[in-house]
Amino acid sequence: MAVTLDTLQATVQAPAGQEVKLFSAEGSCAAWRFLMVEAPVPLELRLRWTGRLPNTRARLTGRSLQVCLHASQVEAWVTNLGSEAAEVTAGAALSAERVTQNVLDVAMATQGSITVPPFALSARLDAPPLDNPATTRLELLDGAGAVIAAVALGQTVPLGRAARVRTVCPAAHRVVFVLSL
Repeated sequence: MAVTLDTLQATVQAPAGQEVKLFSAEGSCAAWRFLMVEAPVPLELRLRWTGRLPNTRARLTGRSLQVCLHASQVEAWVTNLGSEAAEVTAGAALSAERVTQNVLDVAMATQGSITVPPFALSARLDAPPLDNPATTRLELLDGAGAVIAAVALGQTVPLGRAARVRTVCPAAHRVVFVLSL
């Protein structure tokens, strides 16, 4: 659907595991634009925009995505990484003054542990709806492998001195790290 980038509001139904076009929009001029995309499930956002350089591309993953682009034209596609269809919404605003956070999203097919990436400040465990979410957790491990903290599904925890994170989850899931970059 064609919409103006200056007043962007777009919504699509995204079937599980499929890529759909979210929007194609053109603005009145090249400017810094703050783009927000949200869904109740994890998703992959693929962007292509024209601003100072033509045909610039990016790929992001998460449930709530925010990115600042210098653009006059933007195209966006989303892939629903969840197990059920979901509604995806997008909006844009002219702005260069918004605070954003960089994240690293690590997909895991089974439970296990991974090293905390450099510059990571906090972590969160995301998973599709589960039959018994009370048994699902994210554990922080110190350098000796001892558990120093544990949080439930969807809760964010500061990493502090954690060397690794371990997931206890019966389904495919994602660990989302907030980075200080």
